[in-house]
Amino acid sequence: MKIWPIAKVSLIAIAGISTVYDTSYAEVGPQIGWAPVISGLVFFPALILVGLFVLKAILRRKLNFEKPTLDSNPLDFSHPEHFFHLAGMVMMASGMCGLVATYIRSGEVWPVQVATVTLGIGVLFGLWILQVVHAGQLASSNK
Repeated sequence: MKIWPIAKVSLIAIAGISTVYDTSYAEVGPQIGWAPVISGLVFFPALILVGLFVLKAILRRKLNFEKPTLDSNPLDFSHPEHFFHLAGMVMMASGMCGLVATYIRSGEVWPVQVATVTLGIGVLFGLWILQVVHAGQLASSNK
C-alpha cells in the first residue's frame, strides 16, 4: 500500500475543511482589494519563466523535470515540483472551500479567498509551463 496518495488526499481534505470553519476572513476580507488576486495568478508563472531563462540561456543546462503524480513523494528534494504540485492543490482546495463557506455565511465573495485559489492556479500553471518546456527539450534531443 502506498502512503503518499492517502497522505496527499488527507492533507488536501484537512486544508479544505479547516478553511470552512475559519472566520478570520470576516475581519480583513472587505479591506483587501483585487491586486493580490492578479499577483497570485501571475507571480509563480513569472518566477518560472525567469528561472527557465537563467537555466537555459545563461547557464546552458537542461531542465530536469519529473511529472508530479499522487504517488510521488512531495518531500523528495531532488524534484521540488512534487512539493509545489501538492502546495498548489492545497491552496486551490482551501481557497475554494473558503469561497463556498463565505458565500453561504454572508452572501459575498471577497478577494482574499479568490487570491488563494488564483495562487494555487498560478502554481499549477507554472508547473505546466515546466512540463511543456521539458517535453520540448525531450523532443529536440530525440531528433
